[in-house]
Amino acid sequence: MLQRHIHFIRRFWGSSLWLLMALPLARGGQTTVSISDEDFLVNGQPTYAGQFWQGHKIQGLLLNARVVQATFEDRNPATATRWAYPDTGKWDAERNTREFIHAMPDWKRHGLLGFTLNLQGGSPQGYSSDQPWHNSAIHSDGSLDEKYLSRLKQILDRDDELGMVPILGIFYFGQDQRLKDEASVLRAVDNTVRWIQEGGWRNVLIEINNECNVRYDHEILKPHRVHELIERVHQASRDGHRLLVSTSYGGGTIPSDTVAAASDFVLLHGNGVKDPAKLAEMVRVTRRLPGFRPKPILFNEDDHFDFDQPLNHFVAAITERAGWGYFDFRANGEAFEEGFQSVPVDWKISSARKRGFFGLLAEVTGSNPKGARLPATATTTWWKGNLHTHSLWSDGDDYPEMIAHWYKSQGYQFLALSDHNITLEGPNWLNVTSKRGGGVALTKYKTRFPNWVEERTWLGTNQVRLKPLAEFRPFLEEPGRFLLIPSEELSDRHLTAPIHINLTNLRDRLAPQGGTSVVDVMQRNVDAVLAQRGTTGQPMFPHINHPNFVWAITAEELMQVRGERFFEVYNGHPLVHNEGDESHAGTERVWDILLTWRLAVLHLPPMFGIAVDDSHSYHQFKTDLSNAGRGWIMVRSPHLSPGSLIDAMEAGDFYASSGVALKDIRRDTSRLQLSIQTEPGVTYRTLFIGTRRDFDRSNTPFQNAAGDKLRVTHRYSDSVGEVLKEVQGTQAEYTFVGDELYVRAKIISSRFKTNSYRAKDPESAWTQPVSP
Repeated sequence: MLQRHIHFIRRFWGSSLWLLMALPLARGGQTTVSISDEDFLVNGQPTYAGQFWQGHKIQGLLLNARVVQATFEDRNPATATRWAYPDTGKWDAERNTREFIHAMPDWKRHGLLGFTLNLQGGSPQGYSSDQPWHNSAIHSDGSLDEKYLSRLKQILDRDDELGMVPILGIFYFGQDQRLKDEASVLRAVDNTVRWIQEGGWRNVLIEINNECNVRYDHEILKPHRVHELIERVHQASRDGHRLLVSTSYGGGTIPSDTVAAASDFVLLHGNGVKDPAKLAEMVRVTRRLPGFRPKPILFNEDDHFDFDQPLNHFVAAITERAGWGYFDFRANGEAFEEGFQSVPVDWKISSARKRGFFGLLAEVTGSNPKGARLPATATTTWWKGNLHTHSLWSDGDDYPEMIAHWYKSQGYQFLALSDHNITLEGPNWLNVTSKRGGGVALTKYKTRFPNWVEERTWLGTNQVRLKPLAEFRPFLEEPGRFLLIPSEELSDRHLTAPIHINLTNLRDRLAPQGGTSVVDVMQRNVDAVLAQRGTTGQPMFPHINHPNFVWAITAEELMQVRGERFFEVYNGHPLVHNEGDESHAGTERVWDILLTWRLAVLHLPPMFGIAVDDSHSYHQFKTDLSNAGRGWIMVRSPHLSPGSLIDAMEAGDFYASSGVALKDIRRDTSRLQLSIQTEPGVTYRTLFIGTRRDFDRSNTPFQNAAGDKLRVTHRYSDSVGEVLKEVQGTQAEYTFVGDELYVRAKIISSRFKTNSYRAKDPESAWTQPVSP
């Protein structure tokens, strides 16, 4: 495994082995699944940490698919010829498993964490009343078949590497009769549990049998006794760890109270349930069972789709805090590409139904690797806001009420006050001096807010009380016109590298988390924000600030952060080096590098670019000061509220600006279009920038005179972030060729920005990356 990762790094980053310390290395037994109340956890962290979708909490769910034929092989010569591949005319069990394993990373990229396997498979026709085929890893005496287990081991090893959670069923009706007696059933359960434990897999969930109330021969596999097998698995502990276990019932059936009480999680099936409202009611009824205690509920089989509809079974399940499982078989007359159940199986995302499921799954889980989801028609409002602002609560030179009033008077609709490692709450008396809080600042404060300012003398020092956000926001906020958002600039570091992350709409202040590397510091702090979001249910997000401040963060480091979706591509502070220099990449170059590698190599969602002021100085406006009004974002959302704004931003429905205003941005299946708001005497050119899938992956590190590698962003090929098209005028359109990883637009004005942090800085705007 180590050699695989070294090869990966040498291939994509040359000989820069310093990155080896930053990338996680796979190891045996690296993924562990556990349960906390109603949440699934992977390696101690809730699944989909911090994720909400349309106001519904996704954190803790296990979204899954039924793929029980991953190890299929028919031992009945009379039926074995039915399952031939269309291209070869014969069945190949090893090919089936190999193609399954090859498809798994793509499923994971779309947000799939769980899937159901079964040692006795399932109907290779979808549904079957008779099952003459012999597909079973279990012999009649309860022993396990070595060839079958060899294929299963390959899958579980890959699961472990990918951080996925397989649900392994042991028995399937129509095959269970192949075990000669109850002792053989018990032996099969014991052998399965022992094999998993000896293999070291701690990410496997057990399903005793698929639909225990459907046509089983052995009494212990039927509803009135199957809890005995659940309890038997509970008793098989090794090294202080036991497997988590449940069983399922047929579509639409509520488990017995005995099974619900004995299970670690509850499995439901939606087959036969036609109304999404009835599906949701199944979850509510299950929670009302007398023996039920808080535990996860999930559907791991449901053959209802309608993924393009606002309400379907998938959506109904998650609105009730239940996971959902996609079950898709190939109906009569359908092509090989259809279905995950009917043998032979095309395991790729190869059909409209599969694309519908995985597309919605990616959206729900925030795993969408396709970039911004822009509407084909615009029906909502653009809101202007700044997410990076400092006041006298930390190192700004004005009072927060004065700052908020300035932004409101300048036509902003929302503002985040983001002081360093502090939130604007609690008692805070400022020692006033001529340079800090006094002089012109205090005079203007008293003039703007008469009978509001509180002063005192304390131990011979003049003080002014800094009002908390909760106290002054009622006097400045207006519904539908102006919104104040709580925030914190979490300021951390690794060695000499300052690492700053803004936490927007945070509920409780977070302390810097520290870490062992630049990547580790970023990741720990991002994880802390997402954990608070998941715990509190409050929409919030982190964004990485000014990566080139003190040259703190390289593109190679930033691209690795998981769960982070935003960074500052433009910052109005004069010391943050947006443009880079001869040996440092500018922030736009960093953006194209990390977009390319996250999408093509690391298979992570793209990061979106934010423009901010990072304002500290409000009384003098000059190039070498960090002033207000330099950078902002325009967010398209139906409401001026934190939740609505954050939903839109996480969908990429916003743009960053230092002066250019857009009327509209939209896309359809074939093109990206934008319309620029014109101003007299000003001209515009739009650069459509992107990377094609066949880009040159070579890159080289910078070196000093002694030949030592420098910790700066590498040099990359011009095919990374190339200009794909340039358009003059106020209307611009790019037609997708289909080979683009992503496309973003930069709009450049002929007018230079007033009060810029540098001379001759053209007003610009940046749209978010989209993919065809």
